[in-house]
Amino acid sequence: MVELGRRVTFTEFGWPKGFAMNERITKLEIRVAFLEKTLDDLDGVVRELGSQLEGLHREIVSVREESVPSELTASSSESRSRRTTRARLLGASQ
Repeated sequence: MVELGRRVTFTEFGWPKGFAMNERITKLEIRVAFLEKTLDDLDGVVRELGSQLEGLHREIVSVREESVPSELTASSSESRSRRTTRARLLGASQ
């Protein structure tokens, strides 16, 4: 424990004797620089993945839109069968 009014040495905090504060600050600055670089790299990756995700979303919407006309042109018996099945399912869930 450090007493008030007494000069504190670096060795009391586990730092080696002769360890200059400038060295510690320099090492911290280097660490911060590497962390900033890592953060920038990760930001680029996230942005790229976001762009890819948007592209895939547009592709899915396009495929869905292309499949809608074929469903609308289905024969009336298929449509009737679908409606009957849907009505049964809805009735069973109530």
